[in-house]
This record gives sequence, C-alpha cells and structure tokens, in this order.
Amino acid sequence: VEAQVLSPAQQQLMQQNLDKITAEQTKKDTIKKVNDILFDPLSNTELKTTNIQAITSNVLDGPATAEVKGGIIQEITNTVAGSSLEAQDKAEIVKGVGETIATHSDTSLSLPNKALIMASAEKGIAESKTNLPDRELMTKGLVDGIYEGKRGPEITKAVSSGIDNSNINDSEKEALKKAKDAASEAALDIETQNLTEGLKGQNIEEHKPRDDIYNKAQEVINAVNPVIEVLEKSKEPVVSAEERIVQETSSILNNISKLAVEKVNNFRAMLSSNGNLKTLEEKKEESIKKVDELVKAFGTKSSTEEQQSFIKANLVDDKTLSKEVRLQTIDKLLQEQVQKQAEAIE
Repeated sequence: VEAQVLSPAQQQLMQQNLDKITAEQTKKDTIKKVNDILFDPLSNTELKTTNIQAITSNVLDGPATAEVKGGIIQEITNTVAGSSLEAQDKAEIVKGVGETIATHSDTSLSLPNKALIMASAEKGIAESKTNLPDRELMTKGLVDGIYEGKRGPEITKAVSSGIDNSNINDSEKEALKKAKDAASEAALDIETQNLTEGLKGQNIEEHKPRDDIYNKAQEVINAVNPVIEVLEKSKEPVVSAEERIVQETSSILNNISKLAVEKVNNFRAMLSSNGNLKTLEEKKEESIKKVDELVKAFGTKSSTEEQQSFIKANLVDDKTLSKEVRLQTIDKLLQEQVQKQAEAIE
C-alpha cells in the first residue's frame, strides 16, 4: 500500500488542528492549577495572587500566539470571577493578573498583543456568571493593576474593548465601563497628586540663557588658563593635537585587536571537543536539581509573607529561570500543599 502524500493545504490544516488540540490541553492544565490555588485553604489572598501571577507569567512566556494566550488568560479571570471567594479578594487577584500583563517584557510581547490579551482578561470578567457589583469591582481591580504596572491609556483602552466584545447586555456593559472610567480617573488623580507633591518646595527660577552662556565661557577660560601656563613654562617639546590623536587612536586599535583575539580564542575553546558545552542530559539534571532546591527553600519559609515573597522573587520576577523549571516547581509546591491538607484531615 502506497503512503498517501498530503498536499501543502492538508498539511497546514493538520497543523492547525494539532495547534488547537495543544492549546485546549494547555488551557485545561492551566485552569486546573488555578482552581487548586483558589481552593487551597492554607493560603491567603496574597499568596493566591502571587501564585496566579506566576501562572500568568508562564502563559505569556509560552510559544503560543497572542490570540491563544488571550484565550487562556480569559479562562483564568473567568475562573477567578466564578470562584466562591469574597469580591474584594477576587479583585485583588485580578489586579495581580493585570499588573503581570502590563509589566511583561515589551520585547517578548508587543504593546498591541498586550492590549489584545488585556481585552481578553476583561472579557473573562465581564462574561462570568457572578453578580454585576462583583464584576465592577474586578474590572476596577484589573485597571488598578495596569496603573500599578506603570501603563496608562494605551492599555486601559483594551479593557473597554473587552467589555464591548463581551456577550452581555448593554446595561451591564455601561456599568462596567463606568467602573473602568472611575478607576482610571482615580489612578490619574493619584499620579497628578504625587507629581504636585514632588514639585512643592522646589525653587524653580526663570531660565536665563545669557547667564548660562557667560558662566560656561568663564568655566572654559578658568580651565584653559592653567594649561596654557604649564605649556609656556615647560621646556619639553609639546606634542601637537594631531599627533596626540594619532597616538591615542593607535593605542585604542591595539587594545581592540588584543580583545578580539582573546574573544576568538575563548570561543574556539568553548566549541572544542574538550570544551564545557552542556549536553541535554546535563541541562535536564540541572533543571531537576534547581526545582528541588526551590521546593526545599520554600519549605523553610514559615510565614505566608515569606512564602509570598519567595514565590514572587523566584517564580515571577526571576526571568533567568526556564519555563519548565517554573512549571515543575509550581506543580511540586501544589502537590505538597495537597499532601499537607490530607495529613491535616487525618
């Protein structure tokens, strides 16, 4: 039987279907982790927020398209909104999600893609089955998170877009937009107040260009005079400016040449058979070792505040960690929490 050769169009369709399956599985796995965090009775709101920020960061770092990432973030905010937590707690968690999106690296996630994902985050809130006042509070929380991340109107507009594209009635859309606008105005008022406070007490005088020119000229004269005096008194031959430039240029070029040779030799040594390039197995062993170190270090943190600071520093802010290490660490920490709960029940 001859193997059937797929046409380019068929191959593309197959790849699209595989991508959809992968995206759905990633979404399911992510939401399971989010639910485990939300329903963990041993963690408070701050710790839940930090853990969900870590998951959000992993989604944003992933290889999927912005549309797929937006879909996953929408599920995260929708899950938070539909949980049994208090409205204020849900708003705090959503605020953390908003801040994580807003502060994510601009090089790995462009501003238009951030806006797209932020709109999806709001859509998850807007379309949740929870009551309208709770959704208004969470919308405010999302906007607060954007301003915490030092982002302004270009991202908050995306929140309005998320409301507009939500499958809810017009009166709900209007209420959520009012909540969004009120949060934006409050944040801008705080920024304006901080700026005003910073300017208070400063003695801002009128700029005087003529005085500046005179002062600069006087500085030059004061600096040049001693040099002229030394040159006049010196009996040694004076090197001309042109000769000095040639000498300095030659010295710089020699230094660059030496540095280039050193770099090339180092690179050759690294690529040689006796070099120290790491194999995949070595990298895997390092990853396992790093996960164990993080889990062990987390176990030494007795208070919730210490645990929260540890997770934020190591799983959210530390961008040198690979995605795999962060996900494996989160999985292990969740497994330990489940085990502790089971032991507590027994």
